[in-house]
Amino acid sequence: MSFAKVGNTLFLAVLLAGVIVAGAHVSLGLYHLAAISLFMASVGAGVVALEQSPALAQRVLPDLALRSRTAQAPVASAAVRAIGVVGNCAWGYRAGGSWAIDARGSVSPALCRAAMEAIAPLLTPQAPAGQGVRAAACRCPLAGRQVAFAVA
Repeated sequence: MSFAKVGNTLFLAVLLAGVIVAGAHVSLGLYHLAAISLFMASVGAGVVALEQSPALAQRVLPDLALRSRTAQAPVASAAVRAIGVVGNCAWGYRAGGSWAIDARGSVSPALCRAAMEAIAPLLTPQAPAGQGVRAAACRCPLAGRQVAFAVA
């Protein structure tokens, strides 16, 4: 069992304990403490839902919206490849995934905004040309996620 799965299991156990504590507070007539416990458990459940459901995360965070064009046209067409992933990408990007950017700036298939912003400096005229593959890391707006891209 991976460390992430153990962490998720422990986190869900803590959430369940929060609900049990809230029930104990209600049985003792401590309604204000029960309300606080339930609120904290519901916030935690929301965090788990965002972590586990990329589709929900994509609707909630506009930074995850897909872009089919670069902000400015690159110097030349480019090939983009995902070379490393930390965490579960909300769009399902995995190492080995590839994208094409033509000289007009069209991206196929579309990339998320965070990824586009990460690779944009590698597509400008100021980017070091002729040095083979260049790399950039994309930090996802969702905590603990990162995708490394290579641009050739």
